[in-house]
Amino acid sequence: TGDTVYWNGSDSIDLSSPVWITVYPYDGISTKTYEVWINIHQVNPDSMVWELYSGLIGGKSFSEMKVLSYNDLYYMYAKEGSASGAGVECKLYTSSDMIKWERTPMTGMVENTVLSRITEYEHARYAFAADGKLFRSVDGQDWLLVEGAPSIQVLIGSIPENSKTGGNPVLSGISKVDETLRFVVMNENMEWQTGTIVPASFPLSGFGALNYEAMYYPYLSVSGGRDSENNLSAMTWSTM
Repeated sequence: TGDTVYWNGSDSIDLSSPVWITVYPYDGISTKTYEVWINIHQVNPDSMVWELYSGLIGGKSFSEMKVLSYNDLYYMYAKEGSASGAGVECKLYTSSDMIKWERTPMTGMVENTVLSRITEYEHARYAFAADGKLFRSVDGQDWLLVEGAPSIQVLIGSIPENSKTGGNPVLSGISKVDETLRFVVMNENMEWQTGTIVPASFPLSGFGALNYEAMYYPYLSVSGGRDSENNLSAMTWSTM
């Protein structure tokens, strides 16, 4: 009758135009209105469908790689072959479409750089080497040693600035302090602060890191990977 629907199990609602449901409490005075949304998934919502975008670059195979986007270009840092240890040169390829790649000159990146953990922070890229040295590049091509940095064992990721709360951006990592692994952060002035001891079950390699925002606060989340005992982790960690 009018704008009221009395629901029953065999009823139906026409969703070809916007539909709202208004909820009334017992007093019949206060109300809360919800707009009805119907999401039709084209694929299984519990999985992600992947398709091959492009083949190998000139038939090359890489033992380690990382792709970042910057200034409308894709930067691929890669080590060729089946080994990723000493003696394997780090190479840079760039592309505008991720199909055609060109070898691009690069200086300053050492052979034992851990490519998989290259991290973007404050308009620059940071990478650490297996010996704990930290390097920085503004253009993605020329890398310089970061003076005064602690011995970096892992680069975790970064947390962006929060304009709503005034939170400052930081680069997050793990350093060895007096033979103990501790969390460390670097601020935009390249000043370092040491945090708590790294839990034994925290991943040190092979993990995925993601920035996201919830209730106006930025977070850095870490999932999966392997811990210091090389145990495969099924945990997710998060920090503000």
